[in-house]
Amino acid sequence: MSISSMADAAIQRKRLGDGQTVARVKARGTNAGTGRVITPLKAASDVARYVPTEAIALYVAILSGAFGVLTAKPPKKLFELDYSSRWYFYFAMLGVTAALVWLIYAAKTRQADRRRRDVPVFEMAISVVAMAAWAAALPDTPFADFEWYGGWFAAIVLSTTTALVPLIAAALGKTAPIYEETSDDQ
Repeated sequence: MSISSMADAAIQRKRLGDGQTVARVKARGTNAGTGRVITPLKAASDVARYVPTEAIALYVAILSGAFGVLTAKPPKKLFELDYSSRWYFYFAMLGVTAALVWLIYAAKTRQADRRRRDVPVFEMAISVVAMAAWAAALPDTPFADFEWYGGWFAAIVLSTTTALVPLIAAALGKTAPIYEETSDDQ
């Protein structure tokens, strides 16, 4: 999904109010009044929602265009190379990721609320965590600066982050609401 999905979830929670997790919408058409849940694949959506695709795409584009591939000439090893510019870029992109979340959220709520009092702090924080994991797992990551970095690192970081982030969101009550159809008399 994307940062846009995270912003949508924050907006939906704000519209529902604190503590509510199910939104009821009036049914239309032939299935009116069936009371069915209309949020498709909620578990898959919750996992995919926290992948900041816009920031990852920006990171990969700049990383590949501005930095290029690092290669170590023997007898040097990859971790012995200078990664300082990549570290600066890595941390700068974490800040850019948080800013992107706020900008997309602000753009989506612009017509509804011009006061700008709400800041999607949870979504900003969780997108930074997810971006940190994804950027650490990509090829030519600055984490290759460490001797212990290897092929196992990306798999462990991404699987752990992918599993824990939706669980953290659920534990803190920050998941997107479930939408349920109801008839007019409910």
